Amino acid sequence: MELAVLFVSESELALTDAAYEYSWLETNKDYLFKLLHDLGLDVNRDLEYQDVTQHRNRLNQLVTCGRYSGWERTDKEWIESGYASRAAKIAASGCKLLGSELKKATKDFQQDNAKVSMLTEYEGEE
Repeated sequence: MELAVLFVSESELALTDAAYEYSWLETNKDYLFKLLHDLGLDVNRDLEYQDVTQHRNRLNQLVTCGRYSGWERTDKEWIESGYASRAAKIAASGCKLLGSELKKATKDFQQDNAKVSMLTEYEGEE
């Protein structure tokens, strides 16, 4: 079940290993993939590097750096680690009912073309 998307920020990699550099993708790929795996990314499936962008990492810090995206691990070790997302737990459960609901929600999200904006102040009625 391909439902648990995960982003790993370069800021998280730098916290895991202070020597982290983007060049590891070419010079130290095995170690980089070990770090990504340890942070929950399934390195045996497709991964994508997303260029420098402003985003929130999993520590809720606003950062400006690159990030890796892919599928979250659903192996037993990760699910029981305490760090797995709810989506990964559902995907790993094999429950067809929950899985179909999550799949439908994911599809609806992917097809949502509504423009999103950030509001700085509440604009509703009081």
